[in-house]
Amino acid sequence: MLADSGSTLAFKCAFHIAPSLRDREPVGWAIEQLLQLAGWQGLCVTSSQEAGISYSRLAPTGAVTLPCAGADAWAKLTGSKPVTVDGLVVPSAAVVSEGGLQRIDPVLTTYWFLTGQHESTDGVLQKPGVPGKGIAKWGLLDRPTVDHLAEQLRQQLLASGAVGPASPHWPEGKSWCFCLTHDCDRLHRYRPLGYLREVPIEWKSNGPLSAGMKLGRSAVSAIMKLKSKDPYLGSWESWIAFERELGIRSASYVATWNRLDANSSPSDVGYTASRPQLRQFCENMIEGGWEIGLHSSINCWRYDRFDEETDRFTKCFGLSPKGSRSHHWSLNPDAHEQTLVSVAGAGFDYDSSMGMNEVHGFRRGTSCPYHPYDPTNGIRCGLWELPPVMMDDALYKAGDAHEIRRKIFRDRVDTVSRYGGCMTIDWHTDMLWNGHMDGLGMALLDEITLIASDASCWVATPRQIIDWCTDIRWRT
Repeated sequence: MLADSGSTLAFKCAFHIAPSLRDREPVGWAIEQLLQLAGWQGLCVTSSQEAGISYSRLAPTGAVTLPCAGADAWAKLTGSKPVTVDGLVVPSAAVVSEGGLQRIDPVLTTYWFLTGQHESTDGVLQKPGVPGKGIAKWGLLDRPTVDHLAEQLRQQLLASGAVGPASPHWPEGKSWCFCLTHDCDRLHRYRPLGYLREVPIEWKSNGPLSAGMKLGRSAVSAIMKLKSKDPYLGSWESWIAFERELGIRSASYVATWNRLDANSSPSDVGYTASRPQLRQFCENMIEGGWEIGLHSSINCWRYDRFDEETDRFTKCFGLSPKGSRSHHWSLNPDAHEQTLVSVAGAGFDYDSSMGMNEVHGFRRGTSCPYHPYDPTNGIRCGLWELPPVMMDDALYKAGDAHEIRRKIFRDRVDTVSRYGGCMTIDWHTDMLWNGHMDGLGMALLDEITLIASDASCWVATPRQIIDWCTDIRWRT
């Protein structure tokens, strides 16, 4: 049950699952995710006497017993409704009644949120596969429910003496993490040839009037390209200069499949990754310590072409991407995790596509990296998920003035830091152009500067965070 910090079993916690829970794989996975967030690596054992944690209605001597709703509750998850217990919104199937009191089954709740079961309930999805304001009924716009349960478990385990010390959540001296990321959706505002090539597509999709407008944009772009510097690329350059001055680094996600390619979407990007200017810009970022990842296309999951888009990335930039983020958060809307299995199969170490457009918060109940699980096929996805907490457009829509938005941003940062979590934000590369979102990007630079100066905050790239969570954390 115990291991001292110098042992090969340091930061391990043995757990036992009641035999009555017939499908043990998803149960064991959920316990492992909870323990990982709390500071231990889970180890499933067959004997309850060897366990530090027992997930059962019957408690072995010396073990911490987690409330267990039982096999029937696991079998009837799909009918769950949101209920509030001790201030937390949880699925009704996870409520355990004992002696007139209601307790929360933390394992079932963790499974419910991390696998996205709540997203299939009424009113949550606003567009295919992405939650909207309806997710508020699950309390995830207020707090990271899974992180909250993990912290309760950490305190319980430490008080019990059933395990050794917990692993530090972040590197020494850091109590929370901040991760700045950028999606490159638009590279150039002035692209006369690009607009010209899109005229036939626009005609086919939206008719002659829309095609004529696209032709007009091509002509205007040709004039503006001669007169002024492109504001979209200039914004990206400004981000890099700002980060260099602060001594921090970010990740940018670059697309290799555009709207003119086969089986694309009209909403895919309009640039070509093989452009020499983009290739040189990305090479300079890489040499300077920045990270670049793949911004997979909207239909990538539909045509199972992660390998093909990754191959293009490698040919363009000379390295294999280790991180992926889907354009428009586009995953299989009926089975998100099936897409993540494909992402892992293409060689990625992490995905960061569990974001939201209209709202910000904790889509899967946590701000921290976790190992996703495919509930449809009953398998682990084989990579990490780094969940974005806030996208720039969602923040813009959250208030009608920059000062209000800045307060909303600070409040969200406070929530994440209070839980010792990871504040991953998706600020698009063109966000520092004053013509975009009324100049919101410029208005938030002071907030990022304050975060960078916070000695308790680890400002890290996704790659650094995943390396820490995978290995370094457990050797500290």
